[in-house]
Amino acid sequence: MKLNFLALLFVTTIFMSCDSDDDNTNFTASAESFVGVYNTTSLTSEGEDSFTSNGEPMTASFSEVGSDFDLVWTFTANNTYSIIGSYTSTYTETENGVTETDVDVESVNQTGNYVLDLANDELIIISEEEPASFDIISFTENNLEFGFTESGTEGNFSFTSNFNIRLERQ
Repeated sequence: MKLNFLALLFVTTIFMSCDSDDDNTNFTASAESFVGVYNTTSLTSEGEDSFTSNGEPMTASFSEVGSDFDLVWTFTANNTYSIIGSYTSTYTETENGVTETDVDVESVNQTGNYVLDLANDELIIISEEEPASFDIISFTENNLEFGFTESGTEGNFSFTSNFNIRLERQ
């Protein structure tokens, strides 16, 4: 199952942590300083599934690495956002020792609302789908990094996944 950037945007249930890394000692993280236009500089995800199929234990792992970014995020003062552009996705999946890699150009044209909760280091993206909640890992004058870690078990299926994206202010 390919989990790409858009699918990951709609995943919820996030635990928060933030590192206030200072590029500029005069910078104060605030809703006003968050507003702006950002270029994507990094996008990574990875995860692992384990399950039982026909009585046999199975494992699968995946990773996605973005490159060739032409993907622009815009956050406005009225709490709307847009993500427009494209990037190259290199998706690798290994299941029971067999590895497959798929390289695709992903086009993104998404708009919606966002909620910025700096007290809890959380960014919530609200689109037509279910809201997605992200940990703010780092927010400085010129950079924003956010992501999530998720894990769970349902029946004989368990999973873990990590997602991370870095943006640089234009």
